[in-house]
Amino acid sequence: MRIIICDRQRMLAEVLAAALGARGFHVLAVTTAVGDVLSVVAANRPQVCLLGLEPGDQSSGLDAVRAIRQRYPGTKVLVLSAFTDPETLSQLMRNGAAGLTHQDQSVDQIASALDAIAAGQNVLNP
Repeated sequence: MRIIICDRQRMLAEVLAAALGARGFHVLAVTTAVGDVLSVVAANRPQVCLLGLEPGDQSSGLDAVRAIRQRYPGTKVLVLSAFTDPETLSQLMRNGAAGLTHQDQSVDQIASALDAIAAGQNVLNP
């Protein structure tokens, strides 16, 4: 599976990229800015964008999810976040996120969520 990773914390994104790469995922790119994610998706056309969101990123994250799904319908979005409130979860799903998993998940759990999304399932694991 071809993926990109966007997370504000570069070290986390790069370590996750290495761990997912070791599990057979093809990580096309890593970016640290939600504002750059559209250009990275456009350049790489991944199957899944793993989008890390933190408090303060909510508005730009919702916009990014919506824009990715509208402009690149072949790219699904898995949000990796600390958000657990029902309204934020609902907004993410309404904006087209294929899934949401909590930041404290293991690499194996994130890989399983990516596999489920690739198989056409939605993942909601706050």
